[in-house]
Amino acid sequence: MRKIDKSILYSTKYKNWLEALEKNGESHPKYESSGEFYVDVKLELLRCQNGLCAYTEMRLCDLNALSKDKWGDGRYKDQKVKTAGQVEHFNSALKKEKGWLWSNFFAADDRINMYVKRTDKVTDFMKPDHEDYDPKKRIEFDSKEYVYRASSMIENKNEREEIDRMIEVLGINYPGHVWSRRKAFVLKLKEEIKRGIFNLTDYQNTEFPTALSFILEETNTQN
Repeated sequence: MRKIDKSILYSTKYKNWLEALEKNGESHPKYESSGEFYVDVKLELLRCQNGLCAYTEMRLCDLNALSKDKWGDGRYKDQKVKTAGQVEHFNSALKKEKGWLWSNFFAADDRINMYVKRTDKVTDFMKPDHEDYDPKKRIEFDSKEYVYRASSMIENKNEREEIDRMIEVLGINYPGHVWSRRKAFVLKLKEEIKRGIFNLTDYQNTEFPTALSFILEETNTQN
């Protein structure tokens, strides 16, 4: 799970609307996927996340849907656009009163949002846009089991246990489609490295960039 920069660049009408609500201390309208700014929020999130699920790093949309020209006058032009994934509230406790809060949003795989994470308690230091979040300091990747765990460099047992719990809450090692898809990615990557045909350019906009980073680091260390 990468660190994500969630600067709003193009969905400025939503940004201005939210800032006005917060400045005036007004309550948020009820959060609904039919809400006025839902598409603008979702596509801006996907842009920030390079078209990937914030947690699992599986692809949710084609990068062509995220180019600057797809926005106009502060809105996403095609309000009927279809992409995988859902807008997900990181801390579900904020959803009722602050349902449109940008800082609490991520775009996530449908099954992770609906069946895995749901309303489980979350820890801010495992929030992908948290100022102190750094995957290399929080987690490590087992390239033989194709799973993430809390970093063995963390001495505090309680912290390691909490990170492992959050890995489960966010569905990062979800044993169905997430794990199997990441396994196939890793096996292909390892084979290319072994055969000397690996080209980093071919992987610039693929899925699972964090796994890629860990494996390249591991390979360089072994070499």
